[in-house]
Amino acid sequence: MRKPTLATLKKFARENHANLLIKVAGEFDGMTDGMEWNSNAEFSPIRQSDVDSRHTLGIAGCWLVLQSRDHIKPYESDTLKGFSVSNSCASFTLAVKKEAP
Repeated sequence: MRKPTLATLKKFARENHANLLIKVAGEFDGMTDGMEWNSNAEFSPIRQSDVDSRHTLGIAGCWLVLQSRDHIKPYESDTLKGFSVSNSCASFTLAVKKEAP
Protein backbone atom coordinates (compact mmCIF):
# COMPACT_ATOMS: atom_id res chain seq x y z
CA MET A 1 0.00 0.00 0.00
CA ARG A 2 1.28 3.46 -0.86
CA LYS A 3 1.75 6.03 1.86
CA PRO A 4 -1.63 7.63 2.65
CA THR A 5 -1.92 11.33 1.89
CA LEU A 6 -4.36 14.08 2.80
CA ALA A 7 -6.19 13.33 -0.46
CA THR A 8 -6.50 9.68 0.64
CA LEU A 9 -7.99 10.74 3.99
CA LYS A 10 -10.42 13.19 2.37
CA LYS A 11 -11.62 10.57 -0.11
CA PHE A 12 -12.07 7.99 2.68
CA ALA A 13 -14.08 10.46 4.78
CA ARG A 14 -16.22 11.54 1.82
CA GLU A 15 -16.98 7.99 0.62
CA ASN A 16 -17.74 6.64 4.12
CA HIS A 17 -19.32 9.70 5.75
CA ALA A 18 -22.54 7.92 6.78
CA ASN A 19 -20.66 5.11 8.56
CA LEU A 20 -17.60 6.91 9.95
CA LEU A 21 -16.46 6.44 13.53
CA ILE A 22 -13.90 8.65 15.28
CA LYS A 23 -11.64 8.13 18.27
CA VAL A 24 -9.94 11.27 19.60
CA ALA A 25 -6.88 10.17 21.55
CA GLY A 26 -5.54 13.68 22.17
CA GLU A 27 -6.22 17.31 21.44
CA PHE A 28 -4.54 20.66 21.98
CA ASP A 29 -5.45 22.54 25.17
CA GLY A 30 -4.61 26.24 25.27
CA MET A 31 -4.76 26.29 29.08
CA THR A 32 -1.77 23.93 29.31
CA ASP A 33 -0.27 24.99 25.96
CA GLY A 34 0.08 21.39 24.89
CA MET A 35 -1.61 18.14 24.02
CA GLU A 36 -4.00 16.57 26.51
CA TRP A 37 -4.27 12.80 26.09
CA ASN A 38 -7.38 10.70 26.66
CA SER A 39 -6.35 7.16 27.62
CA ASN A 40 -10.02 6.10 27.76
CA ALA A 41 -10.84 7.20 24.20
CA GLU A 42 -13.30 5.00 22.33
CA PHE A 43 -14.77 5.02 18.85
CA SER A 44 -18.07 6.84 18.44
CA PRO A 45 -20.14 7.98 15.44
CA ILE A 46 -18.97 11.27 13.95
CA ARG A 47 -20.75 14.56 14.62
CA GLN A 48 -20.88 17.59 12.33
CA SER A 49 -18.27 20.25 13.17
CA ASP A 50 -19.15 23.92 13.42
CA VAL A 51 -15.53 24.94 12.71
CA ASP A 52 -13.88 25.71 9.34
CA SER A 53 -14.29 22.51 7.33
CA ARG A 54 -10.96 23.01 5.56
CA HIS A 55 -9.22 21.97 8.78
CA THR A 56 -11.90 19.61 10.12
CA LEU A 57 -13.40 17.94 7.04
CA GLY A 58 -16.69 18.90 8.69
CA ILE A 59 -16.12 16.35 11.48
CA ALA A 60 -16.02 17.27 15.19
CA GLY A 61 -12.80 15.99 16.78
CA CYS A 62 -10.93 15.97 13.47
CA TRP A 63 -8.29 18.70 13.16
CA LEU A 64 -5.81 18.97 10.29
CA VAL A 65 -2.83 21.33 10.31
CA LEU A 66 -2.32 20.96 6.52
CA GLN A 67 0.83 21.90 4.57
CA SER A 68 2.28 18.37 4.96
CA ARG A 69 2.32 18.58 8.78
CA ASP A 70 -0.26 15.84 9.35
CA HIS A 71 1.10 12.34 9.88
CA ILE A 72 -1.38 9.90 8.34
CA LYS A 73 -1.04 6.14 8.63
CA PRO A 74 -3.34 3.19 7.94
CA TYR A 75 -5.30 1.82 10.91
CA GLU A 76 -6.70 -1.68 11.16
CA SER A 77 -8.12 -3.76 14.01
CA ASP A 78 -10.14 -6.97 14.04
CA THR A 79 -13.37 -5.07 13.37
CA LEU A 80 -12.36 -1.63 12.00
CA LYS A 81 -10.24 -0.14 9.23
CA GLY A 82 -9.33 3.45 8.47
CA PHE A 83 -6.62 6.02 9.13
CA SER A 84 -4.88 7.46 12.19
CA VAL A 85 -3.80 11.09 12.07
CA SER A 86 -1.46 12.93 14.41
CA ASN A 87 -0.17 16.49 14.34
CA SER A 88 0.61 19.33 16.74
CA CYS A 89 -3.09 19.94 17.46
CA ALA A 90 -4.71 16.51 17.63
CA SER A 91 -4.41 12.76 17.46
CA PHE A 92 -7.43 10.91 16.12
CA THR A 93 -8.51 7.88 14.13
CA LEU A 94 -11.25 7.77 11.49
CA ALA A 95 -12.54 4.27 10.77
CA VAL A 96 -15.43 2.20 9.49
CA LYS A 97 -16.52 -1.30 10.43
CA LYS A 98 -15.04 -4.03 8.25
CA GLU A 99 -17.42 -5.89 6.01
CA ALA A 100 -17.93 -9.57 6.78
CA PRO A 101 -15.96 -11.86 4.43
